[in-house]
Amino acid sequence: MLRTRLAAGSARRNRGNQWGGDGAYGEEKMLTSVDVTIFRPKEALADRKLLTEFMSQSGWFARVDEASGGTTRKRIARSNLGRMPLFMPPIKEQQAMSELFTDMDAEIQSLEARLEKARQVKEGMMQNLLTGRIRLV
Repeated sequence: MLRTRLAAGSARRNRGNQWGGDGAYGEEKMLTSVDVTIFRPKEALADRKLLTEFMSQSGWFARVDEASGGTTRKRIARSNLGRMPLFMPPIKEQQAMSELFTDMDAEIQSLEARLEKARQVKEGMMQNLLTGRIRLV
């Protein structure tokens, strides 16, 4: 195996057919294998966070699966992956989209935290009612 340091803003993607949850973005030290491809597009052409988001969508996986081969273990060759067209809007629009998605992710995390807190409160109230500590009159 090869230990690789991702440059700031690199996107990592597994080339095999096990696609779920394997995208990464940022600067990390990690072990890579032959089934991992690191994307380093020019910053003037692609917003790397948006590219990582794009490569995490089911439509992208379907296109990769169509171009994949193999009988025992299906995967796509790096050369085929490199030739797959990406239809990206101008960089300014990509950056605006990336910022929007980042804001949406933060809002979703906030709502999930509020939901978890509400579930905990509900559980505590149910426990108090079931043990008789609180009675409804």
